Amino acid sequence: IVLNMTDKKWNAAKSIHELLETDETLIRYVQDYKINVFDIAFLEDDTIESFTSDFREIARFFKKKRLGENPLASQIKLAHPEEIMEFISVFTQDKRYLDGIPYLQNLKKEGGAVTMCTVADALISEGIQKGRLEG
Repeated sequence: IVLNMTDKKWNAAKSIHELLETDETLIRYVQDYKINVFDIAFLEDDTIESFTSDFREIARFFKKKRLGENPLASQIKLAHPEEIMEFISVFTQDKRYLDGIPYLQNLKKEGGAVTMCTVADALISEGIQKGRLEG
């Protein structure tokens, strides 16, 4: 299984045979396993809504990002906000998402609900603090 988190549909090989560059006489001895690819940013809304974990918000994030919409505009409470920030940071290759984790941890300690909108608030708050420190 491949979870494609990019904003482009998967266009690479989808089976072992497609990956191999070998003599046709040898290929018959290799099992041709299929690669099931899920283009997360292209999932239908009803499919995204069918997810019952925080993955729903991750899928929604990548779809909205691809469509040029605000990917952080959701009021759904997150069960694992720090892990989501780490996940998004890795797959967007943007370390700024990690900067908001301390803010979210404090919010959780105070009993506040953490949503994707709260994540946006955390990033804004972190940016304001950095700006004040830099003058």
